[in-house]
Amino acid sequence: MVEQILSNFNEETSRLLEVVLKTFYCSFHISIPQYLRDFSKMEKWMVFFNCIMGTPSSPLSVKSQTMAARIYVRLFSIYCNDAQDGKNFRGWAQQFRQNYAAKLYEHIYQLVSSRVGDEETLANLINCLHETIKQEDLRALITN
Repeated sequence: MVEQILSNFNEETSRLLEVVLKTFYCSFHISIPQYLRDFSKMEKWMVFFNCIMGTPSSPLSVKSQTMAARIYVRLFSIYCNDAQDGKNFRGWAQQFRQNYAAKLYEHIYQLVSSRVGDEETLANLINCLHETIKQEDLRALITN
């Protein structure tokens, strides 16, 4: 279904995806919802985000890709960071790191290097990259 939506990407689809992504982002602002603590359910969302970030960059898709990147960064920086709340979600955090952290960098780098979108979107992507690199766990992923 996701591939079908993304294959017919237009302005309406772009707005719909932005709403879905913003809603997801807000849903775990304070804590990971109980439903998403089950990694098998979270896995479906990660596949969805990977599909969004894997679409060819265009002015219509960049905002959705940026929001998906922000979601990744938020998940990693808050819930996979041992210095913050990571101790409560250690198993979840380890799975997230193993399966998705490296992909995060790859996608953000691709979006920044393609320079598609407006200055605000590019600035947000660079900021996402900067915020995650500040963490030792993520620096270790990049250097390995």
